[in-house]
Amino acid sequence: MHIRPKRMEYAAFSATRPLLVSLLVISALTMSPARLEPDQAGAQPRTPIVATRIFTGPDGQTHTEQVTVKLGSGQAGAELSETIDVAGLQFRRTPPNYFVDWHPAPRRQYVVTLSGRGEIELTGGRKIPIGPGHILLAEDVTGKGHITRGIGSEDRISLFIPLGDPKTAADNEQDVRALERRFNEARAKADVATLDALLAGDWTITHGDGTIDTKVQYLADLRSGARKFDFVKEDEFSVRLHGDTAVAAGLTTSKVMYKGQPTGGALRFTRVYVKRNGRWQMIVSHATRRQT
Repeated sequence: MHIRPKRMEYAAFSATRPLLVSLLVISALTMSPARLEPDQAGAQPRTPIVATRIFTGPDGQTHTEQVTVKLGSGQAGAELSETIDVAGLQFRRTPPNYFVDWHPAPRRQYVVTLSGRGEIELTGGRKIPIGPGHILLAEDVTGKGHITRGIGSEDRISLFIPLGDPKTAADNEQDVRALERRFNEARAKADVATLDALLAGDWTITHGDGTIDTKVQYLADLRSGARKFDFVKEDEFSVRLHGDTAVAAGLTTSKVMYKGQPTGGALRFTRVYVKRNGRWQMIVSHATRRQT
């Protein structure tokens, strides 16, 4: 009788392990906890599909609610939800001692736990337990966010499913146009707080005279009054979208005093915005003088 060495058995198992994992995942996603025979389906209530949604409230804190997925009729007694646009799928494994302090979700996404356990903690100490079969809809992409930690002694295996951008190109264009108005209004009023939120940390501006300022210097000049706008007006501009990047370009007229000297005037400008965590931020602004 031939006995296969243990090393060979392990190698054979390792070679088939990816296939086994894939089959287990498909089984977990397609089989409900309690399967009903066709003749029982009409007699027993169907198990609802429920997701735990976390989202940012007006107070900047993460809140939660239970969301029941709406299902419509399908073939052979099956029920289907509406199709959800997603941007990809990612498997994740975290150890039992996994811990991430306060953070917002990096993007809108579903997180489906396949095995292992964890919990999410919200402001005030409320904890949301997470276990096999739990569906989390994470939409708290701004604000303080939440704490995530592992529970128990097993690794937690989960699926990350980023959601597609629900906004249309027209919606995004209107958002950028609104930000252009806010940018000019905030400059005219020296509203540093609004500009700080609108501009990315590495934002730079090239003025019509060719000088360049960083965000820190530009806001400091507005705050101190070294740069003072009398008015700023966009005469015309267009917005072009390239995925999560938008380019606003056009003509502007302004009256500005910088360290006691007049500047501004009639300019051509180009400003670039990037969408990060569902929010548009300006990353660069460039202007050149034009003939009036």
